[in-house]
Amino acid sequence: MNKKEMRELAKRQRKEFKDKKSASLKIEETLLALPEMKAAETVAVYCSLPEEVATDLLIDELLKEGKKVCVPLVRDKEMLFIRIRSREDLTAKGSFGIREPRFDETAVVRPESIDLAVFPGLAFNREGRRLGYGGGYYDRTFVQNFKTLKVAVCFSCQIFDQIPAEEHDLRVDKIITESEIYTNKVQ
Repeated sequence: MNKKEMRELAKRQRKEFKDKKSASLKIEETLLALPEMKAAETVAVYCSLPEEVATDLLIDELLKEGKKVCVPLVRDKEMLFIRIRSREDLTAKGSFGIREPRFDETAVVRPESIDLAVFPGLAFNREGRRLGYGGGYYDRTFVQNFKTLKVAVCFSCQIFDQIPAEEHDLRVDKIITESEIYTNKVQ
């Protein structure tokens, strides 16, 4: 199966997954309980679309805990991370229909200063392979960043035995579903 076919299959399975709200809450609880999350000072979190693992409550909780929270902003084919103070800062709609903060040069967070980054995606395998939406933004942003813990969140229906991948495709360190935590042993 090629990447395009895998993306279509993953989208279909995710769309048919019935309990997104409850599963998102379980994933959030697991993520917040990670020792690495508790120790993190700066956390990057994507802004979820309706069919993805919801991140709004996660963002609220991280802000409440006093974490420095930054979210992606796609600008000129580059992904920047912008620090937010509340979800009300997410007023713009990006080119993919994703909520984004407005660009503020003083709020840009360098990727290498992010302790933990929460990754979205369409399909994953247990060894940390991730199939995103095809833009390569996360791969390019974090490819040389060995400091940031890369944690993907997804529903169990998005875990596959095999993921079509190329050498440049970034692996994540952990994958959290509503029922499992997978840790990438291959680094």
